[in-house]
Parts: sequence; structure tokens; C-alpha cells
Amino acid sequence: MIELLEKYPKAAKVVRQYYLEKLIESLKTDLPEEFKEHVRQQGVTDEMVAKLVDNQPRSLFDVFDENELYIHVGVLIGINNSIVFKYQVNDLLLGPVFKDGVSFKTRRESEKAAIEEAFKLLEEKL
Repeated sequence: MIELLEKYPKAAKVVRQYYLEKLIESLKTDLPEEFKEHVRQQGVTDEMVAKLVDNQPRSLFDVFDENELYIHVGVLIGINNSIVFKYQVNDLLLGPVFKDGVSFKTRRESEKAAIEEAFKLLEEKL
């Protein structure tokens, strides 16, 4: 994840801002506005984002949804009832983007590949 954040700086800024706002929202509303502003000034580090995403990669889907990039991970049943996962990233302007012929053994692997593709597309949009 750190590599993606470094490789796509514009997309990384959007992702960090998303997690910062989620952090601020999670703070009790009766906290002083000055404290919330202090938290905003401190920001969210790439390491924090990496830990959050490593634990819950699907949490990034909301970030991409807000930027009109929609990730779909599907399961296919192959020969001998083997299961494979594929992904597709839909951009409202570009249409669907996917790697034809690429499949993954687990949903998490497919999600990771989809997230990498979505980072690239978000960087290009910004």
C-alpha cells in the first residue's frame, strides 16, 4: 500500500483526506472545534492508511465510489468446480476497465489488484 501511495501522489492525497475525515467524524461531536482542527493539521500518514487498508481493503471502495470509480469483484466457477475471482473497475467516463484473462485464487488478491487499478485511474482523473 505504501508503494501505491508513493506512486500515485494525487490519488494518495484523496485517500489520506478520506481517512482523515472519517477519523474526525468518529470523534465525539462535543469535542472542541479547536481539537478537531488540531487533528486535521496533524493529518493521516501513509503508514496509518496502509494499516487501515491492510486490515480492511474494502474500505477503500468508498473512496473510489466518491470519485466515480466503482470496483466489482466477481467469482467464477470453473472446471471441476474450481473457484476464481476477477475484478472490474467501472469509470463513468471510460466505462469498464479490467484485465482480460487475469484471475485470482482469493477474493482478497482480486481486491488488491482492483485497488491498484483504481489508484492508477484516480491518479489519471485528478
